[in-house]
This record gives sequence, structure tokens and C-alpha cells, in this order.
Amino acid sequence: TLRRELGNNIEVAAGYVRSHVSPGVHNDAWNAELAYNFTKNYQLAIGYTSESAVSVGQSTTSATLRYNF
Repeated sequence: TLRRELGNNIEVAAGYVRSHVSPGVHNDAWNAELAYNFTKNYQLAIGYTSESAVSVGQSTTSATLRYNF
């Protein structure tokens, strides 16, 4: 996953994962996220994940509130 701060408390992230289930069978997943740091300790993020297997594909949208230690 690559994460980059754009300034004005905004961050973006993107990632890709390939996992092998068995010989010749694999799952691919990529994700993208936009986050806003509204205080030094709290971040609100909206993310999208798309996963594809050999015969099944699905996507997920998520909202996350993070506390940074």
C-alpha cells in the first residue's frame, strides 16, 4: 500500500494484493482510500476495495474513524 499526504490534512492511499489459492488459482484485490485528519489524533477515511477471484468479483465501500497513537 502506498500512502501520500496531499496537504491541508488530506491523505490518499492505494494498494494491490495478489494471493495464490492453489496452482493456477489466485485472487486479486486493489484498494483506494481518501482520508482527512481533523485533529492530530483522529482521521476519517472513505475507502473502496475491489476483489476478483477466478469466477467471483465483489467490491466494498467503507468509512473508518482512526485514532493515531
